Amino acid sequence: IIDEVDSILIDEARTPLIISGPSDKTSNLYHSVNELVLTLGKDDYDIDEKGKVAQLSDKGNDTVETTLKNNKLIDQDSSLYDISNIEYVENIINLRKSTLTNLDQLSKSLFVEMFGNPLENNSKFHKVKINELGTLDRGVSKHRPRNDPILLNGPYPLIQTGDISNCDGIIKKYSSTYSEIGLKQSKLWPKGTLCISIAANIAKTGILEMEACFPDSVVGFLPNNKSNVGYVKNCISFFQDRLEKMAPSSAQKNINLKILNNLYLPLPPIELQNKFMDKLTSIEKLKKIKKTNLDKIFDLKKSILTENFKFN
Repeated sequence: IIDEVDSILIDEARTPLIISGPSDKTSNLYHSVNELVLTLGKDDYDIDEKGKVAQLSDKGNDTVETTLKNNKLIDQDSSLYDISNIEYVENIINLRKSTLTNLDQLSKSLFVEMFGNPLENNSKFHKVKINELGTLDRGVSKHRPRNDPILLNGPYPLIQTGDISNCDGIIKKYSSTYSEIGLKQSKLWPKGTLCISIAANIAKTGILEMEACFPDSVVGFLPNNKSNVGYVKNCISFFQDRLEKMAPSSAQKNINLKILNNLYLPLPPIELQNKFMDKLTSIEKLKKIKKTNLDKIFDLKKSILTENFKFN
């Protein structure tokens, strides 16, 4: 319990965590607030691109308050920003997190259902080296030092191991960019490339949602006609612990391209892989919708806390 509390406080780093006993409230509250979030339109919240935050607009505030009152979820003389109403926000946050976790588990369960456990290869598929399934190359970063200011702060996304580790499967965000000079000493990989970390967070993977560069601590995989990135990505996840154990003991664990090239993966028919990819795409679309709604409700919670605890 202590470990879990610690990780939550570090991850959120926003508000105190309160652990309490079971609630005597009805679970209908989850569904009521969930339906409310889905009705919010673009005019109901304002986005601050520079500050990377969003808050309910005046119209959104009125929309949410009116809906809650009409459904008798808050008192008629109450305000959305009353601290007593934060339980509605907490409930939908917990519901959204639970949904996202279940969707992640669904992807893995679907993989095992269609292909079996690749570590055991209980489906008896022919096994081949990963480099027979496509092109596998390290990223490029020739210039030293790598953090030379002339390389950075341009228009080209620079994907690093931390971005892959935190991407939730699809790489949409990045913490750094290359300039024109940075691009000249690197390589621009196409959208759809499977990025595999071989240093620090070993064998973490993510699929590029945009063209991007990455250094030699990341390997890029582009499938041939025998495979697709969805299958290979999920297959590698089963081998993560095994690959990490192959890393030499050092200040920062890493594996080389040779180790990765010698990784044998089961090879199911491409038609079966494509069926999996279609189902995986549907799951990812649903995850994207749920994640967007979760971000909205986090912003609502922040607004309530700011309104009630700001100092003049």
